[in-house]
Formats: sequence, structure tokens, C-alpha cells
Amino acid sequence: MYYLHSEHLSAIDNMLIDSYLVSSDKEYFRTYTWRNPTISLGISNSYSELNLDYIQSKKIDVIKREMGGGILYHDHDLCFSIINHSQLKPKENYLNIKTVIEQIFSNINLPVTKTTDTNLKSSVCFSGSNEHEISISETKVVGIAQKKIGNKYLIQGSIQFATHDITNMITDSNGCIQHGIGKEYNINTIKDVLYYEFARINDLSHLNIIKVINSLEYLVFKEKNASKFYKDIHGS
Repeated sequence: MYYLHSEHLSAIDNMLIDSYLVSSDKEYFRTYTWRNPTISLGISNSYSELNLDYIQSKKIDVIKREMGGGILYHDHDLCFSIINHSQLKPKENYLNIKTVIEQIFSNINLPVTKTTDTNLKSSVCFSGSNEHEISISETKVVGIAQKKIGNKYLIQGSIQFATHDITNMITDSNGCIQHGIGKEYNINTIKDVLYYEFARINDLSHLNIIKVINSLEYLVFKEKNASKFYKDIHGS
């Protein structure tokens, strides 16, 4: 399995790179952050669910994900992707990832709780949770989604650190507070622990992501597929 880490890639590259990598026959584990504050939409979300005037005024990027889940705001979060050939059923595959995250939280004395609020209040990813999601004090702080593509799983996740009121960014009248584990926790520390947990159960080889996104093959892929994920709302 290859490991890639990137800091401050553009929104379009952060989404496209997974679609590009999943087409190969190799397995990948990736951690990343974002160049600009970004809203990502789940595959079933539409731009009409966003307050685009407000988003434009705040210079927030908008991107579509290939996965399910709801609207998610990325600003001071650590994201990860896993591309594997797991023979497990989807629920078992998800629970394996969940167990790793819960162990990391346990190691830093963050008690994971079982949520009792299983009703989504809006189309926003963190507006509610189900019994299998990762919550602190019954508040969802990690979003994970997966998709079977051919004989592979693509898993994408976000560990939120900061708490954001994203009510002004969405059109849903219910609004939403997107909670995090706390900005006092260091993103790089959690990233390193996440890496070591995966290295403990996988043979990880480092791959330079800058070489990947500068390769001719990736640039051709980007030219052909960028419009599936990205809509330029800033007119740049």
C-alpha cells in the first residue's frame, strides 16, 4: 500500500486525485488538508442548497465529492482516503476504519460515545449521526463515506478539529453547527498517529504526491474530468 500526504492542495486536486488513483491496480492511504476553506457536496447534494452569495463573499471554494454523505465544510480538518481491495462487506470495511479512529481518540483521552440522536436535521453531513458514527459527547466529529468501484473500495473521511457555524453557507432553514474535537489538538500529531496505526497493519511505501499531480497522465485525467467535480463560482 502506498502512502501519500499533502498540505494545501487545491479543492479540485484533493477530489480528483482519489478518482485518478482508484483506476490503478495498487492500494493507497492518503492524508491531506486544504489550501482554502472549502465546502464539499455529497454526490446527491446540489448547488441550490448553498448560499452562493455568502460563499463567494467569503472566498470559500466549492467542490463535489464522488461519495455520499451531506454538505461538509473543510477548514481546520484532517481528511483521509483509503483505496483498497478489501473482500469485506461494506459495513465490516467501515467498522474496521472506525475502530482505528476510535483507538486514536482513546489514546489521546477523547472518550467516544454512542450517539442516541439518529435523525439527520438537514442535508449537512454533521447535522446528525447514526449509531455507527464516531461521536464525542454524542456529537458527530468524524465523517466517513465509502463507495465500491470495481473490485475496490474508496473510503473518504474527515476528522473535524474546529467547530463552525455554517448556517450562513446553506439554504436549509434549520442551519447547522459543525462540531470538532477541539483546536487544542494538533492536526499533524493526529495525522502522524493515524499513519502509524495504518503502518502497523499495512506495509506502507511513501509516494510523492507532487510528482503524481505533475505527471502528464494525471494532468490529462484532470483536463477530462475536472468539470465533474468543480464549478467555478468565483469567476476566476
